[in-house]
Amino acid sequence: MTRRRLRPWVKVTLLLIAGAIIGIAIYQLFTIETIKQTPAGTYSCRGGIIQICTGSDEVADYLGV
Repeated sequence: MTRRRLRPWVKVTLLLIAGAIIGIAIYQLFTIETIKQTPAGTYSCRGGIIQICTGSDEVADYLGV
């Protein structure tokens, strides 16, 4: 069975796309912040593609996390 190889420009293009997605995700962690309310209290989330949320234990219990 012969082994196929990607052309060099395909490798570069895939690396650039992956780097752009990772860069955008990291950028969003510092720029996008949303505050959400529940009956148990409020919590805030940072990021878009990847979200990191903070809040109290009561909110976590209410959301089932």
